[in-house]
Amino acid sequence: MPSHIMEKVTLGFLPWPVGLAAGATCLLLALSFLPPQAAGLATVGLALWLAVSARNVASAPDGLWAVLLFLAAQLLAVLRADDPGLAAGYASFLVPGVILYVCATRGEPASDRSWMLAWTILSFATSVSVLCGWMRVRFGAPLLPDEDAAEAAIRLSGDVLLIVPNDVCLVAILLAFPLGLLMLRPRRFVLALAGAATGLTFLALAVARSRTGFAVAATEVLVMSLARPQLLLCLPPLGLFVFIADRLFGLGVWGKLTFTDSLAFHGVAGRLGLWVAAARMFGAAPLFGQGAQSFGPGHWPYLPSWAPRFPEGHVMWSHNLFLDTLAEQGLTGFGALATMLLLALRNAARRAWRASASPGRVPALCGLATLAGFLLAAGLELSFIRRFVPVVMFGILGFVMRESSQANVAKSSVAGCAVNG
Repeated sequence: MPSHIMEKVTLGFLPWPVGLAAGATCLLLALSFLPPQAAGLATVGLALWLAVSARNVASAPDGLWAVLLFLAAQLLAVLRADDPGLAAGYASFLVPGVILYVCATRGEPASDRSWMLAWTILSFATSVSVLCGWMRVRFGAPLLPDEDAAEAAIRLSGDVLLIVPNDVCLVAILLAFPLGLLMLRPRRFVLALAGAATGLTFLALAVARSRTGFAVAATEVLVMSLARPQLLLCLPPLGLFVFIADRLFGLGVWGKLTFTDSLAFHGVAGRLGLWVAAARMFGAAPLFGQGAQSFGPGHWPYLPSWAPRFPEGHVMWSHNLFLDTLAEQGLTGFGALATMLLLALRNAARRAWRASASPGRVPALCGLATLAGFLLAAGLELSFIRRFVPVVMFGILGFVMRESSQANVAKSSVAGCAVNG
């Protein structure tokens, strides 16, 4: 029965992922009326059920067992959470993430470009919203107390995905998709959209002054240059473009990237202190961690003496997804997360290697570059407390695991022909 329902949801009367997204949204709204602990358990349980259902389908990707292991670890973390409200909020976006994963892995090879276009549109829209927020600041929108221009630009952007300037690293993570579309030489409209998304990505990163974003973008350009080495020639003009924009509009990018800005030193020391606190929290509960979303309210006693003291409750994550997971979920949750990501990385590298001389090389490198960018951003900034992170993570995993899904379809078809023949 579950696999039959999954077939209907993913291939039948609901129009592609649009209906699934609408259904997930309605479900999350309904769950918002439940007590927080019940809502958190229900959402993680539903995500786990969806993944189990996909396991019974012939086209299930090889790494689905790792996704099931990860979701089981999240269910355990929600059960052990001290703050059910935070745990429920974290768990809510696992459902659309898993739906996106299932949809991506079940696509045909010809739909690679469709997924690349969808991610490019998201990148373009996010960059435009950041730049619109920055323009409002430039034209006199008032700043809040202790707020700089970058923080005001994010607040005024109106983008629900972004909360702090470093969240703009999302567009850097997605940079490989517009770059890939440019390499595939699509129709004029798509070509113009991909070119605009690429340029606006670097401008949005400059507005947000995101060092993590620039590091992720450079990493993805390097990986994509394996398909087009000439791509490396674009880095100097893009760097000059960012430098000119910084000087013309006083963005403060140069001071932050070169650590000549006193706030840059303060930010690095603060981040290192948070990493030490997360490691100490893990040492206090190494097997199961301190519980879901426990870092924010619980890290203060674990901070080293030399670290800057932010106001208590001001910092809710350690700016490192892996240390966050170790502190809150221990070896159990970290092992599940690492297994899932390493399997995806292996599959992405294998797909890129096998497609080295085929038309699928660019989409394969897009998957590898995006996953590499995500892993770098995860080590420097990301946290599951950012609700876009599980959705983007599962979307990337679905894209890079498509090959194993398609191989299983082919094996199933061959077996069926042998039986019928």
